[in-house]
Amino acid sequence: SELWCNFHCRADCSKSVAWLALVQAIRDHMDRIEKIGGLYPNYLSADSGTWTGTHVSLGAMGDSFYEYLIKSYIQSNKNDTQAWRMYTETVDAIEKQMVRKSKGGLTYVAEWRNGILEHKMGHLACFCVGMFALQSRLESDPEKAKRFVLKTLTGLYSWPTIRKSPVAGS
Repeated sequence: SELWCNFHCRADCSKSVAWLALVQAIRDHMDRIEKIGGLYPNYLSADSGTWTGTHVSLGAMGDSFYEYLIKSYIQSNKNDTQAWRMYTETVDAIEKQMVRKSKGGLTYVAEWRNGILEHKMGHLACFCVGMFALQSRLESDPEKAKRFVLKTLTGLYSWPTIRKSPVAGS
């Protein structure tokens, strides 16, 4: 998705659609390929175009994919319906399968590996709260944003809570 945004910008600046064609084929493949439980695993083989594992994370190695789908939609003045559909479909799966509450009541996004939740939240996954808030604004749905309350992030990173938080590396 990040490449798609960058190459789309190059296509606009250079007035050459060749840049966009290169990455559109990759996105089309990502759109068509069978997802695992509606989720996009972090690793795809450049040789075979198949998943090389079933690790799904909104932390390192996974966060940018989702962020750039929503950025592509915004960059296109909301005309890139493919990016928006891919984003919303997978966010629904993330919400159902990966979003959890800790014993202390904090909402977090767990990692998913081989169909099993790892109850930890990668450090970079903290940015997904902003992504979900942006989504709720685009959908004019403030209730959706309330599911990912910013108070959770404040709680995750406050000193007394750090040792109890599900954030990896804390």
